Amino acid sequence: MKRAIHCLLPLFPLLAGNGHARGDEELAKQWARDDMTNEERDALVEKTLKEPFEVVIPLLYRVLARLRAEKDKDFPIAYNPWGEIPWHDEHACPAAKTEFMVGHVWSALMKPENDPAKARFLISLLDKETDEEKIVSLLVNIDYHQWIPEAEDAVHGLAADPARSPHVRFCAAHALLMHLDLNANVPLALEVIRAHKAGLNREQYFPWLFNFGNRLYTLTDPNRRAVLRAGFAILVEASHRPPSGGYFVARFLGFLLKPPREFAPDQTDEKYKGAHGLKDTFFEDTVCNALAWWATHKDDPEMADPPQESPK
Repeated sequence: MKRAIHCLLPLFPLLAGNGHARGDEELAKQWARDDMTNEERDALVEKTLKEPFEVVIPLLYRVLARLRAEKDKDFPIAYNPWGEIPWHDEHACPAAKTEFMVGHVWSALMKPENDPAKARFLISLLDKETDEEKIVSLLVNIDYHQWIPEAEDAVHGLAADPARSPHVRFCAAHALLMHLDLNANVPLALEVIRAHKAGLNREQYFPWLFNFGNRLYTLTDPNRRAVLRAGFAILVEASHRPPSGGYFVARFLGFLLKPPREFAPDQTDEKYKGAHGLKDTFFEDTVCNALAWWATHKDDPEMADPPQESPK
């Protein structure tokens, strides 16, 4: 349960209720209490789960907004053993207990996934929202929990809009790559990566956006070349940030190209063994191996930029 909550809470931390639904006011008053006993918290969770999706989602957003407004920084979350009900933890403060409850309810509400009615409600919120952080929350939940084909137009519009923040565009592009034809959306996804600030931002977002495992082997030749050239450009840029800048980009490119060990050296070699794991030289040498490959192959015909289509 704890892992599920920690995975879900970052998806909607600042998404406040803004009039989309009034919800049950009595229920809202109960969620505002900090003096609930464990039994009262259990009962509130069960009661909330019986309410309509369209009522509970805006309610949870308001609860989270209140929690965030009442503290200057994130409150500590106590460790909970597997199987323990998190909001029963005597070491957790009332706000932490309430946030655990929100996470549990949210996780339950997202089942069944890809439910048309739930998805349409989230899309309706997305269509009306103007706050960038709130849009990110909705995009992530639509992407990972409630995707339906009707979401495509709204999501594509956000990914393609240069006026949107790079992070909003990233989340939208990820949803398109996840649920629709990979090849059809690669050019837009690369455009989104280029919209991110050069440096660490691109280095982090590039392998994350294209992290689709064996689906990458279905890329058309032009798309594959475009992804490789973009990745190596980011790697060259990242390699200037020691000690291990670009490591995950290098491993991503290695996965796509299939060299021995995906550019990584033999980690059983004694020279890479440190007191607490692998030494920095292991990660540095992975990047160096990838850069050496690129120096040798970047001018190969199969690595050339894809031909541009002539305007019609």
